[in-house]
Amino acid sequence: MLDANGQLLGSFRKDFGKSLLRSTWHLEASGLKVTGRERSLGVAIGRRIWEATPLGDAIPSPFRFHFDFVDSNGEVVMTSERGRSLRDRYLIGLPGARLDGRVAAAMAVALDALQSR
Repeated sequence: MLDANGQLLGSFRKDFGKSLLRSTWHLEASGLKVTGRERSLGVAIGRRIWEATPLGDAIPSPFRFHFDFVDSNGEVVMTSERGRSLRDRYLIGLPGARLDGRVAAAMAVALDALQSR
């Protein structure tokens, strides 16, 4: 992620190995290294079962996914909660305001776009 002047704000990547069961992301920005995981293992499994059915491609998943991003001490740095709506609605939390809001916004858009819904 770059700012308007081309300066690096941060980066993120999906951890495909750990994401087989529960989606996991790594985010780095301003000296912070955080890991984001789907909050609910049950929802993660339900989403995977839904996506494996013939309806999975035709009908959007009924499962709402939430992510918690924590630092190496287990402190929550960012939360992303998908609301119940026909449109994509998310509530993004930044406890302690340790993460740049632009980075959080970019991560939220990536979660929406890349979490094959």
